[in-house]
Amino acid sequence: MLERAAADPLGLVGGDAVGLTVIDEIQLAPELMRSVKLAVDRDERPGAFLLTGSSNLLRMRNVSETLAGRAAYVELGPLTLSERLGQPLPSCIEDAFSSASAEEFVASLPVQDPASIPILRDAVTDAIMGGNMPGTLDMDASARRHWYSAYISTFVERDLWQLGRVGDVVAFRRLFALGMLRTSGLLNRADLAADAALDHRTLARYLDLLEVGYQIRTLTPYAATMGKRLVKMPKLFARDAGMAAHVMRVGDWEGAREIGAAGALFETWIVSELLAIDALSEDPSSAHFWRTSAGSEVDLLLERGTELVGFEMKAGSTVRWADTRGLAAVRDSFGERFRMGIIAYLGDEPLLLGDRICAVPAWSLLGLGLDAVGHVAEASAGYAGGPGSVLAPARDARGMRVPEVAALLGVDEATVERWERTAYEDAPLSVVRRLAEQLGVVVRLG
Repeated sequence: MLERAAADPLGLVGGDAVGLTVIDEIQLAPELMRSVKLAVDRDERPGAFLLTGSSNLLRMRNVSETLAGRAAYVELGPLTLSERLGQPLPSCIEDAFSSASAEEFVASLPVQDPASIPILRDAVTDAIMGGNMPGTLDMDASARRHWYSAYISTFVERDLWQLGRVGDVVAFRRLFALGMLRTSGLLNRADLAADAALDHRTLARYLDLLEVGYQIRTLTPYAATMGKRLVKMPKLFARDAGMAAHVMRVGDWEGAREIGAAGALFETWIVSELLAIDALSEDPSSAHFWRTSAGSEVDLLLERGTELVGFEMKAGSTVRWADTRGLAAVRDSFGERFRMGIIAYLGDEPLLLGDRICAVPAWSLLGLGLDAVGHVAEASAGYAGGPGSVLAPARDARGMRVPEVAALLGVDEATVERWERTAYEDAPLSVVRRLAEQLGVVVRLG
């Protein structure tokens, strides 16, 4: 099909096809874009073509036809937590712009059950470390490591290399790894070029290629008419926190904390979640960060019209008054334009921290409440929801390991591992009942 697309693009798409024509990986045959344009001009019925690809066509240098006025572009980021759990689109951003006070915003959050907080906290940290790429969702840590390694070898090293005519694959991979390691930090191009052993022009081209291939994103500093000097450097983020964790060689949240990477991964993940939610709004925001030469900083600043909402990310279970300094500085600088300042953290409850400033548990900010706990257990198991699909995640949440389960049930560990691979579908009902009672969860049998 690729050879046919290159040899006769108009013949491939300009026939008498009825209904929807889907062309996948369109970036491999950009010459098809002009043929699609001619076909659409000839037959203007909507929805005739669905063009999909793993690169940003609008930024590819070898794409001369953008289908301007004839196509709608939809960017699909990694799956959000609410998507993975089958929950409604969170309303946190809309509520932040519309709420008159921090009290009103906190009142709009989902109802929480204190007993479910450990499960929801684990769901967040598991999502950060596991990544949100669809292919990894049902994998254990070992399989996921192999998947990410293969992804780097195939997409990053081969597909992007073909698209961007990378001269030095080793240097390109080194830059990719350095970018992942710098996630949520300022992009100092001079330092990065020195570390990657690249000249500045090559660095700029390779970074652009990583953005085109949806591996990284950058946020620009917020610039407004004010008398304070704002930093010029953008911030660099991995598109998928799981990929960054893989490059850092950490497989669990405790490991991320031990090497001091928890904060960067938490911020990377929350930014990705919030921007994905915002993109689905009828009135998407422009996204920036805010930082002055004096050190005041806000991780994410969303602007709609003249109104601003700020987000700070804290990968801990406590919030100090000092953590509000950046949000308070934005509020004081912009007055009524500042609608809300929100600190996303891993603590147990929402906190009111001053005029239009609050701290909110990350899971609550992202729309998870009482009705999400069962979905968390099912999704964590990676199965469609058989009678025992809640048991393995509940065991993990309570720190109970496979050897303890085997001792409890009077069987060997290999048997328990076999049961868990099938979500206990082939385990005796008495085993499912006993384990469910021990873990304090409810399952439907029969």
